[in-house]
Amino acid sequence: MFREPAFERAAFDITVAMITSRAHKTAYDHSLADRQHARLLKPATVRAKLATVGTGTVRYRPGSLSEPDMREVDRRLRQAMAL
Repeated sequence: MFREPAFERAAFDITVAMITSRAHKTAYDHSLADRQHARLLKPATVRAKLATVGTGTVRYRPGSLSEPDMREVDRRLRQAMAL
């Protein structure tokens, strides 16, 4: 989940990225190096697939990405969106 608290308060929405335990590998996917930090049970890959959902639809928040994983996800998302 990518959060900007002011946006979340104003729009009641959050932006989430797809995280899967299935093996995917494109230039925009990132296999998490520290899944324990994110409190995930299996090895996982963050895909460059984003969605905006209402805050009321989120039922489970496992954890957060480690700083190195977050930097790499950020880099790959920027690359995927040509930012």
